[in-house]
Amino acid sequence: KLASPDEDRIAHTDIKLLPEFWGNGFGREIKRALVDYLFVHTNCIGVRGTPNKSNAASIRMQEAVGGRRTGDGCYRFPEKMQAYATDVPYFEYVVHRADWEKLG
Repeated sequence: KLASPDEDRIAHTDIKLLPEFWGNGFGREIKRALVDYLFVHTNCIGVRGTPNKSNAASIRMQEAVGGRRTGDGCYRFPEKMQAYATDVPYFEYVVHRADWEKLG
């Protein structure tokens, strides 16, 4: 998922890989490409990711591209889905444009 910047100029990405592709660095490579694209082609000041708190690989991916933990939250499915879905606690990470430019 690649979302345009919101009113605060923060864009959002989300990456889902099938299990057979885990552990190959593909997520990190995709995340880096999405971050680069957003900073080059939009006026965003940050790129947000929200890895599941129990997904250590996704957390490492956020940190590998320069993401800094800025908070946490819990995704709640729409009411019509709550009978069969479980809330998902997540951390919020943001890659800031200034940090990205320093790495440039």
